[in-house]
Amino acid sequence: MERYPPDPPTDGSITLAMEWWFGVGSNGALILAIVNCVFAAVDLISLSLLGQLLLFHISLRREGITTYAYIVRDNVRKRDRQRQVADARSRRVLALRDARERGETLKVCRLTTGQYMCVPCDPIRSAVRKEERARARAEEKG
Repeated sequence: MERYPPDPPTDGSITLAMEWWFGVGSNGALILAIVNCVFAAVDLISLSLLGQLLLFHISLRREGITTYAYIVRDNVRKRDRQRQVADARSRRVLALRDARERGETLKVCRLTTGQYMCVPCDPIRSAVRKEERARARAEEKG
């Protein structure tokens, strides 16, 4: 009676070993090469992610802050940015309504195109940026 799976080949033939492992004949080397390439790709991706994490923590160490302090600081920045966007959006709505009531077509055009395309043309963004710079200077002095 034959055992299942059969004993591995002992004559040293790689083709027989591939056939025993994978159940295929001549394609065994190709399958093994593909499996090795997939594992090498996963290893490279993992290595790059670990390297990035290491560099991130080295930069945190240089700044002298913990990971938690970095996360808190990042959340504060995100909240400030969201507040600025909301403030600019509400200012834009009020400025558009005011310009339309006054019949200032050029101002309506600048406000509309500045919102989507022409950032330097946008009077709202430039006003918000000026206020932010003034606030930063005031914090540096005080």
